[in-house]
Amino acid sequence: MELIMPGLGVIFWMTLAFAIVLYVLRRFAWKPILNTIKEREDGIRRSLKNAEKIEKEITQLNETKDRIIAETNHEKVNIIEQGKKAGEEILREARRKAEDESKKIIEESKKIIETERKKIEDQIKKEIAVLSIDMAEKILVAELSDKQKHKQLVLDNLEKVHLN
Repeated sequence: MELIMPGLGVIFWMTLAFAIVLYVLRRFAWKPILNTIKEREDGIRRSLKNAEKIEKEITQLNETKDRIIAETNHEKVNIIEQGKKAGEEILREARRKAEDESKKIIEESKKIIETERKKIEDQIKKEIAVLSIDMAEKILVAELSDKQKHKQLVLDNLEKVHLN
């Protein structure tokens, strides 16, 4: 029964022991424990603030990264379009130059051909004239030597004149 109903002396000594332990704890341990808890709370608060700050910074960095990627993609598309346009312009210019050059070559070739044709025509005309004169001279010499042939030649020429 003593355990269920302790004596007055035990209660007194237990209360005194509890008060001494409480005094010692309050005097020497309570403040360091509270300070440690306070420091821990402050550290946790700082960590949470830093975590929020870091999260904001990460969000901003992600936004910046996305914006830079979008700008880079836009610039890439612009550069590709400019490259295509420049390539097409270079091709058009090359085609135009090739056409101009081919036209020049064709014109020069036509001029050269025309000049050569005229030279050949002139040369053929001169040769025909020389041959005609030589033939006429030979015919005249041969025909004039014989009067009968001369008459026959005149008559033949007169008949040809009437036919034309």
